[in-house]
Amino acid sequence: MFLHEIHCTPPFINTEIHYAWGMSQMTIANEKKNYERYNDLKPVEFLEFFSRMAELRFPTDALPLANKLVLLMNIVFPQLLRKQPNMAGTSEE
Repeated sequence: MFLHEIHCTPPFINTEIHYAWGMSQMTIANEKKNYERYNDLKPVEFLEFFSRMAELRFPTDALPLANKLVLLMNIVFPQLLRKQPNMAGTSEE
């Protein structure tokens, strides 16, 4: 599943996804020889990509990045995992 396939309102915009992807990548040494690396993200690059998407999705300075990341994870992860987010602490006793 790709980020543009996540159903949310407003939807993710392809230009924002491409911008966040491109800006999160480190410099590639010998890019003519290693051009295929442009399609891969290292773990640290993925974290930056996800953070950039959170900043683009919630463009306010009133929320810290950590809160924006939680909000984005609550949108993306349930659809990726095909289940509801963990509802810890809300079970009936």
